[in-house]
Amino acid sequence: MQSFEVRNESCGSFVGRCNEAISDKDAGHVLTVAFDGAQLVVSFNYLGRSTLCYEITPIPNGFRADLLRKKISTLHAPFRKAFDERFEKVVQDLGGQLVEQ
Repeated sequence: MQSFEVRNESCGSFVGRCNEAISDKDAGHVLTVAFDGAQLVVSFNYLGRSTLCYEITPIPNGFRADLLRKKISTLHAPFRKAFDERFEKVVQDLGGQLVEQ
C-alpha cells in the first residue's frame, strides 16, 4: 500500500486503534504501529524485522500517509504480500481509504 487517508481522526488516535485491532487478533506481539510525530511506522518483528515507514501530512479533518520506505527482512520476503495485505485490511477496517497513485 503506497498511500492512505484517514478522516475525522488524528494520526495518534488512529495508531492507538490500529494497535488495539492488531492485539485483538493475536498479532500484537509481532505486528506494531507507532507514530513519532512525523512518521507512522509499521513493524513486523518475528525472525527478523520488516518495516513500512509512512510520511504523515495533515489534510482537512484527518491525515494522509505516504510510503517513504519499505525494508523487508530476507526471511519475510516470501510473505511480503501477506504483510502488506494484513496492514491494508486493518487500515480499511478502521475507516481508512487507500489512495490510488
